[in-house]
Parts: sequence; structure tokens; C-alpha cells
Amino acid sequence: MVIKAFAFAIFSISFLTSCVTSSGDQETEQGSADIHVHQTSGQDILSELNRDQWINIRKTSNSDQMKLYSSLGTREWDVAINDARAYLENHPKDMVALQVLSIGLAMKQNFSLSAYYSRLIEKYHPGQLETANIQGLAILNQPGATFADFRRAMVKFEEAFEGNNREVASGLNLGHLHLEMGNGAAARDVFKIVQNRCGNCTAALLGFGVASSRIKDYEESKEAFETILDRDPDNLQAKYYIAIIENYGFQKKEKAVKILADVVDDKSTNDLDIKRRANFLMRRLEAQIYSEKKLREINLDHDEDAKDSAIVFQDEDEEASGTAEQEDISPSGIQSGGQSDSIMPANDSGLEDDLDL
Repeated sequence: MVIKAFAFAIFSISFLTSCVTSSGDQETEQGSADIHVHQTSGQDILSELNRDQWINIRKTSNSDQMKLYSSLGTREWDVAINDARAYLENHPKDMVALQVLSIGLAMKQNFSLSAYYSRLIEKYHPGQLETANIQGLAILNQPGATFADFRRAMVKFEEAFEGNNREVASGLNLGHLHLEMGNGAAARDVFKIVQNRCGNCTAALLGFGVASSRIKDYEESKEAFETILDRDPDNLQAKYYIAIIENYGFQKKEKAVKILADVVDDKSTNDLDIKRRANFLMRRLEAQIYSEKKLREINLDHDEDAKDSAIVFQDEDEEASGTAEQEDISPSGIQSGGQSDSIMPANDSGLEDDLDL
């Protein structure tokens, strides 16, 4: 259950070679993720390589380690796992192979085995704090995870995130765990730090926007999602979240419905999950808008009926008053049983009942 709410960011790898590497962005909140990777050689280099570029690296590189990393870049998790295991047969303590194997297993959601290899990294290569990220995910995804387990996982994410000021993946997971545990303010603080580390990557902006909405800072939330759309106009997640903000934050149902319709009709992606959720919310809001419109029409009709009834009451009251003057009926006689004593209270009560309906 927890993993569906997570950025599901697996690792920030510190390369030991001089080759430029990549930093991918999280695609959905439902568990699909890219690998957050960075190189350290005096400074951080954060850039994105597409699948074709990774394939080219695998074909042209003379480095066995770079070939291992390329399988992660192409998102071929089974290939990464098999290649890493084959390499470890001859190099059983190689850190890169252990990292690739641990990440590949995590991306296949085999967290218990992934955590085992991350502990081997700690054993053979002490000081690799980012391995705590894998162990945190393993704790969260063990069967029957409890609140106490959430706290243990949080300690692991904090260990990785705070131990290296270039860490990204563990920060994403830490922020989403704060959201899962209901601490929107803490989540927003973490995502803000991640934004600075990853250069306002989409994953951090999405997390920051969601966290801001949790603490009802709707302006900040909307701004974060709009920042994503400024550089990626087809990002359906950002559009979907803006629709939610327009509805729940600014009470603009019609505007939200229009945005959701754009998400549902979008042809640029086959992300059926986000389209399904957008369609469900759109239909619900359309039903609410229709109900509110009909209710306004009913209230308007009742207002007209109230005006007509008031005219009738006034005419009857004037007629009764004229009759009393002709027959010289005293006010005391009216209070003790005349028409004005019986008409207004009874009919006012009935009118209120009609208006309540």
C-alpha cells in the first residue's frame, strides 16, 4: 500500500569513472520511476540521457562498469540483474556490480534481496550511505509493515539523505513517507531541499506541490505544477493536480472539469491510470455542478412561490381588516379568535416547510 504513494526513487549513484551520467525524473505516483544518478568529480553533474544514448554507451564503452550502468539507463532491469550477477562471479566484491544488482532487484520490487546486496556493499565498501535508501524501501515493503516500521524506514532515508548533500533519491522517498504519515510541512521542507539538489527536477516539484496542498498553501502548490507545465506542457500529472487545486483549493469546479477533460482527451501518452482517475473526478464534479444548478433552479422557483403567497396573504389580511372595521370588531376580538390570528402563523409555517424542501 505504501509504495503506491511513493516517488519510488531507488538510488543516487556516485560514479567512479569520468563519464557523464544522468538524472531521470519520476513519472507517476503509482510506482514507475527513473533512476536518479549523479557523478562526483569535484562538482555535481546532473544531466539526462535518453535510452538511445545509453544504448550507444553500452555499445561503445570499453568500461565493463559503464556497460553495467547502461542497463539501468535503458530500464532493462532483468538485463541489469543478469549482467551484474555474471560480473560478480569473477569480481565478487565489485561495488558497481553490487550497486547495479541491488538497484535492478529493487526496480523489480524484490526489496528483501535488494537489501541483502546493499548490506554487502556496506560490508565490503563502508561509507556508502546511499545504500540506506534501499534498506528503507525494503522495510516499508515487508509484509505487514507497521507504523513502527515506517519510523525505521524514515531513519534509513534520513541517514542517506542527510549524510550526502548530493543525495536525491532518498530525499524523494523521505518526503513521500512524511506525506504518507500526514506531515505535510515536513514533506514540503524535504522536497524543497531536493529541488535545490536536482535542479528543480519534476519529481521534486510534484512532491513539493502535493505537500503544499496538504498544508493548504494552494498558491505555492499551483505554482509548482505550473513550473512543470512551463517546460513540459504535456505532463498529465501536473495538469491533474492543478485540477484538484482549482476544485478543492479555489472552489472552481468548472475550471477543474475543463482541465480534467484535457487530461482525458490527451493523445500524447498512454498513461491510462492518470486518465482513469481524471475521468472519475471529472464525472463526479460534473454531477455536483448539475446538482447545484438544479438546486438553484428549485430555490428560485420557491422564491417566486413565496412572493405569490405573500401577495395572497396581504390581500386576505386587508380584506379581513376591512370586514373588522365594518362590523366594529375590537382588536381584542381579533386576538381572541379573529381571522388574523389564524391565517399568518399557519401559512408562514407551511411556507417555511416548502422552502426547506
